[in-house]
Amino acid sequence: MENPEQKNPDVSSVDDIERPPEQVGEHSRLVLGSPEYLGYVDAPHAKILSREAISHYVYTDDIVTRNGSAKPAKSKVYLNERVRGLLGVNVGDTITIDDGTEIKVEGARKIETSGRYCPVVVHPDNREAVIEVIKDKVNSDKFTGQIARQIGEKDISYIEGTSSRGVCDINRWPDYKNTLDKKAQKAGNLEYRKFKAQVLNHAQNMGEGDEALKPFLHIALHGKKNYDPRVRDDSDIEIGTVNGQSCSEKVLEWFEEKFKEKMTRLDIEIDGRELKIKTDVRLSGHPSKMAGAQAHGVNFNTIQLEIAYALRKNYQAQITAVLSEIITEFTEEKKSSEDEEVAGQESKAEEEHKQEEQEIVWIEKSMTARKQFKDHAGTVGISKQLAEELDMEDGDLIHIKNLNGSIIVPCKIFKRLKTEVVLLGKKDRTDLGVSDNEETDFSISKI
Repeated sequence: MENPEQKNPDVSSVDDIERPPEQVGEHSRLVLGSPEYLGYVDAPHAKILSREAISHYVYTDDIVTRNGSAKPAKSKVYLNERVRGLLGVNVGDTITIDDGTEIKVEGARKIETSGRYCPVVVHPDNREAVIEVIKDKVNSDKFTGQIARQIGEKDISYIEGTSSRGVCDINRWPDYKNTLDKKAQKAGNLEYRKFKAQVLNHAQNMGEGDEALKPFLHIALHGKKNYDPRVRDDSDIEIGTVNGQSCSEKVLEWFEEKFKEKMTRLDIEIDGRELKIKTDVRLSGHPSKMAGAQAHGVNFNTIQLEIAYALRKNYQAQITAVLSEIITEFTEEKKSSEDEEVAGQESKAEEEHKQEEQEIVWIEKSMTARKQFKDHAGTVGISKQLAEELDMEDGDLIHIKNLNGSIIVPCKIFKRLKTEVVLLGKKDRTDLGVSDNEETDFSISKI
C-alpha cells in the first residue's frame, strides 16, 4: 500500500476535548476515538469462549426417562432448542465428534439430580468431544477483536463483544433464541445498541429522533472459514448488506471500489491465487444488521465483512490499515462534499444577490414628504412621471430609503401629483424620520 500508516484527518479542533473513558458493559465494551470520524468498527463476536466456560452448560448426569433414571446414551447428545439453533442442527440430525463418530441429536432432557432441563446432556465418554464441537462453532470469529483494537489505535471508535456469541449474541435481536443464556441475550443486545447510539452522538452526528444527520459508516467485523472451492460462491471475504437493506447503494458502491482496490494493492496470495471478494452472495448478513438504519435513519450505513480465518490470523496489520484508511477517506469525502455544498449555496446566494442589485434601478431624488390621503392609508403616493421612470403600476412594492431609515410598501400612482412630492402615512414618515412638508433626499426603487 502507498501509506500503510493511516493518516488521521484534521483533528486539531478537538485535541483539547476530554475523551470519555472506555466504557465496559456486561457483554461489550466501547472505546471512543476522535469525534471527527464519520464511522467506526465493531467486533461483536470477538470473545473466545473457553472450554471451561462451555463445560458449565454440558452435563453427564443420569437423565429422567419413562422407566426411571438412566445414563445418557453414548450414541446420542441431548440438546435444548437454543443449543440446537446455535449449532444449526435439528432433532434427528447428527454431529461428528473428533474421532469421526456421528452421534444423534435428541431434544432436551431433565437430569435426575435436579429435575431440570439442561442445555446439553451427553455420555461421559463424549463430553470433551462435544465441548470441542461447541467451541469450534462459537469461536468462528477469532482475531476480529484484535483487528478492531488495532483500528482503535488509529483513534477510531470501536465496540468489542466481551461475551461469547454462544452465551449472548449482541449482533442479533434481544429475543434471539440460538444462545445459551436467554437473559444475557436480551441485556447484551440492548447494551450494544446503546453503545452504537453513543458512537453516533459522540461524532456530533445525531439529530432529533436519534437520526444520523450525515452519512455514517459502521463496519462490522466477522469471521468465516477459509475459502473452499467445493462450496458454491465461496470467497475469502464477503461484503454483506442484507442484500442492500443495511446500507445505501451509493455508499456500498463507494466501499466496494475502495476496499477491493486497497486489498488488491496488497498483493496477497493464498494458495497461489488472488483473493476472492464477493458481495451479498452467501453471507449477506442477518436481518438484525438493519437495526442501525432502523434506529438512526437512512444515513446510518452498516457493512458486514466476513473475513476468512487465514486472513484474520496472518494479515491483521494490512486489514487494519485498509479499514482505517477507508473510514478516514469516507470522513474526508463526506465533509468535503458538505463544505462544497455549503460553499456552493453561499456562492449561489451571493450571485443572486449581486444579480438582484444589478437589476434594481435606483433613482436619487430630493422630494417633499406630505401626508397620504386617508383613503389610501398603507400606501405611498407617487407621481405618474416617477412611476413611469420606475416602470411601476398601482400596488407594486416600492422601496424608499434615506439616511434615517427604509420602508417597503405598496405604491399608489396619482396622475396630478407633482414629481417632487411623495405622499407618506404617519408610520412611514416616522420610519424615515421626516416631518410633514419636509424636503429630504430619497433613494427610490421598484421591488
